[in-house]
Amino acid sequence: MVGPGQELPTILGIAVPNVNNLNMTSKGWELQVSWRDQIRDFRYGVTLALSDNQVVIDKYPNPSKI
Repeated sequence: MVGPGQELPTILGIAVPNVNNLNMTSKGWELQVSWRDQIRDFRYGVTLALSDNQVVIDKYPNPSKI
């Protein structure tokens, strides 16, 4: 995850670059069930997919509290 970088002197005349300075925790699961079959010359398949995901940002540098 990228966030705002450290403030730079204004004399440089460039914007503050984004840097990789966040801590993030991601947890989740995924389940997929498939079935393939053939009836004479006819072939078919069915797939069922379920998933769940949670993402929590543990640390985000925000000194201005905006």
